[in-house]
Amino acid sequence: MQSIMDMLAQKDALKFVAAIEPIFKSALHLPKGLVSFFVEIAPLVAGFVGIVSGVTALAALTGGTWLAGYGMTGSGAGLTVSALFGLVTAALLLLAVKPLHEKKVAGWMLLFWITVLSFVVNVVLIVLTPYFSTGIIGAILGVVISMYVLFEMKSMYGATMVEVVKEAAAKIENSLEDK
Repeated sequence: MQSIMDMLAQKDALKFVAAIEPIFKSALHLPKGLVSFFVEIAPLVAGFVGIVSGVTALAALTGGTWLAGYGMTGSGAGLTVSALFGLVTAALLLLAVKPLHEKKVAGWMLLFWITVLSFVVNVVLIVLTPYFSTGIIGAILGVVISMYVLFEMKSMYGATMVEVVKEAAAKIENSLEDK
């Protein structure tokens, strides 16, 4: 069975990351100290947001509307999509804590894919709930700012994308040999 990181580091997924990176590489760079600060607090923020997302999503799915309003949007299908996304986000964020703490590229990859998933879910919520609060402009601004910060942080994580590709290829090759 493939791990989440193996799925997120497949060839096509890495090509997607590589295609987006040049957009942000030419942008103005944040001060190194600020980027280091973001890298240092990333595991704490991921853990905290992961817990809050999980609790609010479970509350929304189980009818605990007293708590669901802190992270869920809409009603009916919109609330269900938002809650399910909250659970997926919570799981991925909690999985990212250890590699982020160890400054491994796996943690960065998880944050990247959470950002992509967040954008997709925001677009779905815009369709399902026309009164969705952030709208398309908010969704685009959110993903652009998140990606900008992520690509600024990327160099602070151990492996390069080439090393990630080689490691993923080796794992796939080993799994094929085992069969």
